[in-house]
Order: sequence, then structure tokens, then C-alpha cells
Amino acid sequence: MKSKPLSNEHAVRRHPAQDGARLEAPGEDFAGRMTDEAHRCARELSASAPFEKDGKAMPVGAGAEALAAVMNKRFGEMAPTVTAWCAMLAWSEGTDASYRMWTDVFKTVRAAR
Repeated sequence: MKSKPLSNEHAVRRHPAQDGARLEAPGEDFAGRMTDEAHRCARELSASAPFEKDGKAMPVGAGAEALAAVMNKRFGEMAPTVTAWCAMLAWSEGTDASYRMWTDVFKTVRAAR
């Protein structure tokens, strides 16, 4: 008796698009891409953010509004989620000043909605 080759075809969730094509459902791959983009954006924007010399976070009016505008323009409706990921990344890396800055940016992004 010959066995069938193993396949992960059953594990792929697909749904029909309006034109009849089969598309993968947004799931882990989509979340992974958004997380990667959030991390990249967080590092890029944090590197360009002007921190005070003593390591304190920027005041809300100084940089949070500018960064919130960048996040809204770059990520649109996903800006609050991506900004929250940026804050979580800063928290997990243990940088208090960066975490405070990103939570201020998150508050500004949410207030604009």
C-alpha cells in the first residue's frame, strides 16, 4: 500500500474573492507583517526622535503630535494598533523614556479618531 505524501494544504485557509479568485484569509501572516512593520517603524522613528540629554521622554506637545501625524499618514486606520505595538516594543526593550514617548503618541493618535 502506498501512502499519500504529507501536505499542509488543509492548513491554509482560503476564501473566495469577488472575482472568484482564492485569497488567503488575513491571519497570522498579516499580523506578522504588521508587527514587523510596526517594529521597523518604531525603531526608525525612535532613532530620529530628539530625546533630551538626561533621557527623559519628549513632552506631549513637542514630539508626540508630530509622530502621531506620521503614524496616521503612514498607517491610516491601523495607526492606533501599530502605535500600540511600538509602545509595547519599547516597554519590552526596557527603555522607559521611549515607552513614555510611544504611549503619549498612542494617546494622541487615539484622540485624533
